[in-house]
Amino acid sequence: MYRLIVMNGFRVLQKYDKEWKTTGLIRKVEVGIKPGIYNLFLLESVQEKQSYEGLLPFIDKKENIIWTSYLDERM
Repeated sequence: MYRLIVMNGFRVLQKYDKEWKTTGLIRKVEVGIKPGIYNLFLLESVQEKQSYEGLLPFIDKKENIIWTSYLDERM
């Protein structure tokens, strides 16, 4: 399970293995992403021809990194 923590203008990716551990680098947060804890294990795949708003993560499991952007348009 993964989660993304955003606070004080930075973001960090954490993985759960009996406890939450930081994986990867701490990076500056992208514009438009609000502070909070985003539980990535609750994400659902997007469906065509539906409207979406919110955090849009791009996850590279091989490199163990995540890019995020804020989506507020129709896909």
